[in-house]
Amino acid sequence: MSGHDFIDILKIDIESAEFSTLATIIKPYLTIGKPLPFGQLQIELHLWHKTFEEVLDWWQMLEEAGLRPFWTEVCFYV
Repeated sequence: MSGHDFIDILKIDIESAEFSTLATIIKPYLTIGKPLPFGQLQIELHLWHKTFEEVLDWWQMLEEAGLRPFWTEVCFYV
């Protein structure tokens, strides 16, 4: 609507849907070899019901797209 074609920071907190949503967004860019339309991704990960292998595959997709972690904060709920 504003004519922008690049997002500086994309923030996502979608309660465990981040895995499928980001795969849907990122995979087409990987397929055609184009850079992502955003520079940084701020995301809250919900690892409920995810195996290590599922998270690793997803994380490697993010890295293949050029994203790198630069901060982490662990939140423990009691």
